[in-house]
Amino acid sequence: MRRALALCTVLALLPSCVLVSAPQRGLLSKRCMQFNEDSDEQVLENHLVDSREGSSGARGARGGGCGCN
Repeated sequence: MRRALALCTVLALLPSCVLVSAPQRGLLSKRCMQFNEDSDEQVLENHLVDSREGSSGARGARGGGCGCN
């Protein structure tokens, strides 16, 4: 049973090991392919949400809704 589980795990993880050519790396590193397109905009939005909600949550920010840390 353990061998079958180990084999299934290896087979599931095997497709994630892929060689990416230089032109493909160039495409994948473009700004539109990133999860967080604009970090400055994300910081501002996080600040606005924290201020509006009166609390901060799960992003590592501290302080209350007043804006003071």
